[in-house]
Amino acid sequence: MGRNFTKLLALFLAFGTPLAAVAEDFSADGISYNITSPENLTVEVTESPSYSSYAGDITIPATVTNGDTEYTVTGIGGYAFFYCDITSVAMPATVETISEYAFYGCKGLEEVTLPDNLVTIGNSAFGQCSFITSVNIPAKVTSIEGMAFDNCTALSTIYCYAATPPSCVASSFSRVNTGSCTLYIPEGTKEAYDISPWNEFGNIVETGSAGTEEAVSDIQGAVSIYALSGNIIIENAAPGTPLTVYTANGTIFYGGITSETATEISVPAGIYIVKCGKQTQKVIL
Repeated sequence: MGRNFTKLLALFLAFGTPLAAVAEDFSADGISYNITSPENLTVEVTESPSYSSYAGDITIPATVTNGDTEYTVTGIGGYAFFYCDITSVAMPATVETISEYAFYGCKGLEEVTLPDNLVTIGNSAFGQCSFITSVNIPAKVTSIEGMAFDNCTALSTIYCYAATPPSCVASSFSRVNTGSCTLYIPEGTKEAYDISPWNEFGNIVETGSAGTEEAVSDIQGAVSIYALSGNIIIENAAPGTPLTVYTANGTIFYGGITSETATEISVPAGIYIVKCGKQTQKVIL
């Protein structure tokens, strides 16, 4: 079934809405953008023309240049990656909004790391992403709209860093097995999270770092993660492996993918949690 027809069917069943033509204001490095504010010089990622799908590992830059003008990427537009065959996505901290159906049906995604300044997760943004096992919800998120994580049946771990529970509706986590999914929340906030649908999660854990301590695992694989001379070093990881570095309080310090050689990330002294693919390790500098 073509992506074009799939989108038309989804829109029709949900809203009775006809399929609109895809338009872009410009593209750069294989990613299409629409200008959202000429005055503030901001753009959002949009669908690629002619419904040609994005695929593989996607890295979205914080800024992008069109002609002589530099824009800040502040959003992932509606349907941007709708049913695309992407395996990972690295979003910059500048992204504040993920719009409706942005990653709908992206079944290649297994883990999603959302950017620190994200405020809104739109309707059905990650719907039908049935292989996602883990997702973080940054501290600034205030709204998770209906069906945002609908049918994410493999979702087993959510790290929510917001002291005030983001606004949700009953369908925000519809068809997620909330009974077995573990929700990590900031220390001292369990009473605040005792509201629907948050209180439907069967295992809610308060922790000062919203689960980063519990996420640390004994590393038995070939990937090597260690500290050296003010850097975090990642060796033996397959090129393009999703890579996220968290500070001890759960803030994302770095998000990207591994390179073809050893990946080095310069960091101040402190305690960090490094997630490389499915491997997680604490690093102390």
